[in-house]
Amino acid sequence: MLHHAGAVVPYFSERIRHIQGEKNYQDFKKFYVDTALLGNSEALQLAINFFDIKHVLFGTDTPLGIPPIGPTKVIQEAIEKINLTKIERQQIFFNNWKSLLNQSSEE
Repeated sequence: MLHHAGAVVPYFSERIRHIQGEKNYQDFKKFYVDTALLGNSEALQLAINFFDIKHVLFGTDTPLGIPPIGPTKVIQEAIEKINLTKIERQQIFFNNWKSLLNQSSEE
């Protein structure tokens, strides 16, 4: 799990590919990332493009970020601004977490 939509990984993805090689590049795509970016829709889209929608989990860093109750509303609004289907939004908000937990219980 990488915090904050994978930090610089999506932004430097091609740099990673050229320096680390294709196998390591593909390994980076296996990580799960959260949405805790304080409302940056463009960065969230970049993370979705790199990691795939199935690896993006709703997360907020609450209560940090926006006093007094945290950034949950701002992050929800940022996700709503991205051109996603209802099913894709449900994946981020709930289903990806559920799928990940089911995988953990099967091991």
